Amino acid sequence: MSIRYTFRDCLDGNTNVVDKWLRQQPNSLRVRAEFWSLFKRLAVLPKGQWPPKRTFMMKKEFSELREFRVKVGRGQYRLAGFEGPEGEITLFPGWTRSQNRAAQRSAQERALGLKQAIEQGEVTTVDHEI
Repeated sequence: MSIRYTFRDCLDGNTNVVDKWLRQQPNSLRVRAEFWSLFKRLAVLPKGQWPPKRTFMMKKEFSELREFRVKVGRGQYRLAGFEGPEGEITLFPGWTRSQNRAAQRSAQERALGLKQAIEQGEVTTVDHEI
């Protein structure tokens, strides 16, 4: 199968903010591996075949973002992303289901702000790696 989508991480300054967030999670190697596996699978599938329990477009003020979900043990981890003009999906630091609503919303607002910074050329991206 050919690659339809590539996944990229957001860089804020010289910091890969997605990688930094993933490394801070309990079981970080397993969490990283689960996201890597998900992205590898999604990269070759038409978007209409993406599993809705693992990824979907967010709602209301975050409707420009897509949520990606993985579960490791009892932890449920989320990353936000958006599709660029050439099929690249740029990822942002995430949140966990166990965080309170304010912390989740803060992460979602940060993702939206970083998306806007990327569109204005103020922030760059790098290939997502495990």
